[in-house]
Amino acid sequence: MNSRTERFAALSGVTLLHVAALAGLTLLAAQHVPITPPQLARMELVSLAAPHPAAPAPPVQAAPRPEPKPRPERPAARRSAATSPPLLSTPAPRPGAATPSATPSPSPAPEEHRSEATSSSAAPAKAAEAADAPITPPLYRGGYLDNPKPRYPTLSLELNESGTVRVRVQVSAEGRPLDVSLAQSSGYPRLDRAALEGVRQWRFVPARRGQEAIPFNFIVPVDFSIKSH
Repeated sequence: MNSRTERFAALSGVTLLHVAALAGLTLLAAQHVPITPPQLARMELVSLAAPHPAAPAPPVQAAPRPEPKPRPERPAARRSAATSPPLLSTPAPRPGAATPSATPSPSPAPEEHRSEATSSSAAPAKAAEAADAPITPPLYRGGYLDNPKPRYPTLSLELNESGTVRVRVQVSAEGRPLDVSLAQSSGYPRLDRAALEGVRQWRFVPARRGQEAIPFNFIVPVDFSIKSH
């Protein structure tokens, strides 16, 4: 019993010490920390003044226009004299004077009309006769012409090449060959070249339509024969 009593007394004493310490701490805290009540904030009302209206701009005054100067008036007589054209006075015909009249040109005599008509109709008649006149082809043999035969190629003679070359010739009105070309070959190029070279050296009697010399195209046959050579 004594030990239990001592333990209980010790525990109660410790408990009282703790309680006393807590109470002291509570008192110290209440004394040192002041509690400040909440304060009310002040609010001020500010009145906004209305803005002053802007002053109107002064009106712009227009500059005064200069008054037109009066022009001096001219006299009416001068105006009419300057503007109106002068009147041309024509002399009145005298009594008994003959008035000029247009005289017709004398008409040509009927013989002159006949000569003009015959001369105008004769020109187309002559042109028609010349167009219908027969054409004589050019000549390359006889007369004053001395056209040599084309040279027979030596190799063609050795190879017995022969034949007829037909050459197309354009003869001028003066009788000169203007263009020489091959119309039909003999079958041997050497004979063809020899015929063309020979005909280029010829001279011709030009073709004629009536009595007029004209250019003409015709074909000249050139024979190469070994028997006649």
